[in-house]
Amino acid sequence: MRRPHPPHLDAEPVTETLVLDPDPSRERLANLFVEYRPELDLASSAVVGFEAVLRAADPEPVDADPAVGAWLVQRVAEDLGGWLAAGMSCQRVSVRLSEAQVASGVLQRQVVEALGVTGVPSSFLQLVVEESTLAAKGYIQRALANYVELGCRLAVGPYGDGPASIVRLRQAGVQIVEIDPELLAQVATSPDQRAVVAAIIDLAHALGMSVVASEVTNAAQLELLHRRRCDFVRGDQLGAAMPASAVLGWYHQRSRASLRLSA
Repeated sequence: MRRPHPPHLDAEPVTETLVLDPDPSRERLANLFVEYRPELDLASSAVVGFEAVLRAADPEPVDADPAVGAWLVQRVAEDLGGWLAAGMSCQRVSVRLSEAQVASGVLQRQVVEALGVTGVPSSFLQLVVEESTLAAKGYIQRALANYVELGCRLAVGPYGDGPASIVRLRQAGVQIVEIDPELLAQVATSPDQRAVVAAIIDLAHALGMSVVASEVTNAAQLELLHRRRCDFVRGDQLGAAMPASAVLGWYHQRSRASLRLSA
C-alpha cells in the first residue's frame, strides 16, 4: 500500500493553552481500551466498517484530552492494519474527536505517523466531529482542512440539533452525516421528527454526502431509514461493540452465515 504524504500541519495547536495533567500518557492511558461497533450498509446488510468506542476502566472523563486522541488513533490504525492484512473487507473505522483533539498538533502528527507505519490508507480513517467544532474558530477549520488534505474521511455527528447548516458541512469537506440519535428515537411517535430525519437524508444526498444512523433500536426506525434511503446503520441490535481481539472472528462467522443463506 502507498503511504500517505503528510499535509502541512499549520493549525494552531490547542495544547499550548489547554491545561493538561503533567503526564497523561502513563497512568491515564493505561486505563483505556477500545471496542468496535459494526456499521452496516442498510441496503445490502454488508459490513462496511466499525465505530471505535473509547472505554475507560475508571469513570474519570478523559476523552477530550489530545494525548488520549493520539493514543486512540494509534490503537485504531494498528487494529485496522491487522484486520486488513488478515483479509477483512473493511472500508473505514470511525474515530470521534473533541474540538481540542482536532486542533492538537500532537494528534495531527500522530495521524500522519500511524498511517505511515501501519500502511493503512488515509481514507480508511474516518474522523467524526460535533457540529460545534465546524462552527469554531479559524484555526479549527485549518486543522480540519489538514485532515481532509491528508485523505482522511470527515464526518459530523450527531447532526440535527446544532449550529451548522448542511451547506456548511459540505464546504468543510464533510463526507458523512450522522443523524442525531435523539431525533431518531422519536420518529415512531412524532411526525415532525420523521420529517426532520427525512429532510437531513435528502439534503445530504443532494450535496453528495452519505448518511449513517447510529443507535438504531427498533423496526420502525429501520423501516423509515429504508424508505428514505439512508446509507448506513449502527446499533447494538445490529451488532454490539466488541474488543479488537473478537472482531476478526465475528466478521468471518458473519461472512460464513451470509454465504450459507445465499446458497
